[in-house]
Amino acid sequence: MAIAEESTPLQLSIADTSRFREGRITVRFRNGGNEPVRIPDEINDETADYFFLTVLRTERGNFRVLNRKVGKITFHRSLNYRELAPGQEYSVTIPVCLDEVDLEGWKQCSCELETRYYNRQGKDCFLGMLRATARLALQ
Repeated sequence: MAIAEESTPLQLSIADTSRFREGRITVRFRNGGNEPVRIPDEINDETADYFFLTVLRTERGNFRVLNRKVGKITFHRSLNYRELAPGQEYSVTIPVCLDEVDLEGWKQCSCELETRYYNRQGKDCFLGMLRATARLALQ
């Protein structure tokens, strides 16, 4: 099922891949609009896989999914939110699972890292999908 990307002032980028071999990347949210935007402030090592789908691809067409639990998560309490003012940024480091990736075998080709942020929960906050990509050298 294809999910259309909506026009939104909230932008996602992959800010830092220097810890990729350790199974961590940093993503950045930026409010590029003129109004405040709220996002759930609940992303941590236990919940990141419900918010993010991250894929590693090579120029040859090989790919590996690095997150596994994308879907709706149930919080048994009220959600905490982070409000981003216009122009404000917020970065968070998320885990990526490298268990099924032979990084040595991927060194000889150009790689692209793609992450998609999905938010299906919360009230009066950004609901939808954001996408970001980055080139990755596995040298």
